[in-house]
Amino acid sequence: MAAGDWRRAALLAERQYGLVGRAQLRDLGFSDRRISGLLHRGELVPAAAAAFRVAGAPGTFHQQVMAAVLSSNGYASHRAAACLWGLDGFDAQCRAELVSERWRRRVDNPAILPETRGLRAIDTTVVDGVPVTTVV
Repeated sequence: MAAGDWRRAALLAERQYGLVGRAQLRDLGFSDRRISGLLHRGELVPAAAAAFRVAGAPGTFHQQVMAAVLSSNGYASHRAAACLWGLDGFDAQCRAELVSERWRRRVDNPAILPETRGLRAIDTTVVDGVPVTTVV
């Protein structure tokens, strides 16, 4: 794999709190074997079911939520969304809670709470770079 591919992955991770998803790496041309090699050498560290942290990236609440989002096809919701929105009574000690469209969630992702059939584009947005449900 060319050094340019790793640079593109690193730039993506920089925008995502030090994280990159397995599907994103594949889209950048990384094979499963290459990903396994990066994990084996410690350049990537598992962060969630299908998300990896670039070694050395500090752990944060935003990173925890983004890892769950990258692994789930979901959106931060409930208390996690309230934390991201900065609503009174919620702080960055919230845990990652997500909602996902029915049949799109990963079964092995414990951060997912409900599934819905009624999630519309108007119900979602991005806050601090994290896909999230709107306050309403």
